[in-house]
Amino acid sequence: MKKNLILSLFAAMTALCLAGCATADTASRPEQPLPLTGTVWIPQFLSNQDKAGLSDDAVVRLVIAADGRCSGAAGDNYFFGHADVTEPDGIRFDRIVLTRRSGPNQQYEQNFVAMLNLARHYSIRGDTLTLCGENKTPLATFRGTVPHNY
Repeated sequence: MKKNLILSLFAAMTALCLAGCATADTASRPEQPLPLTGTVWIPQFLSNQDKAGLSDDAVVRLVIAADGRCSGAAGDNYFFGHADVTEPDGIRFDRIVLTRRSGPNQQYEQNFVAMLNLARHYSIRGDTLTLCGENKTPLATFRGTVPHNY
């Protein structure tokens, strides 16, 4: 009986160790990156943000379509334009136009559009997009979500 108890405990401990190793192995593997196109990118950091904050109800997002069109919200206004994506990591935004509503986020919007105009490279790690300038200095980071099709 004592031998069966020891064997049962050993089997349970082995199972726990194997389960822990499997979990650790899964956690250490890099997350599959989100696609650049079709993902809704929400800015987390702008290098040129300075003290230009956003009002609590402001919506800022960037979406790049497979055909190169880009659109989104910049705080008070919506924007539209084009993103020229080149392999392996090139990106250039142009023809960015904003709607003309006024609001408390005008300085942030100007900084956001200026950052897009300076972007020349990008990288994606998991759900994080980083836009970089000509010398690959980070300009902005975004957190991505894939929209649900209804």
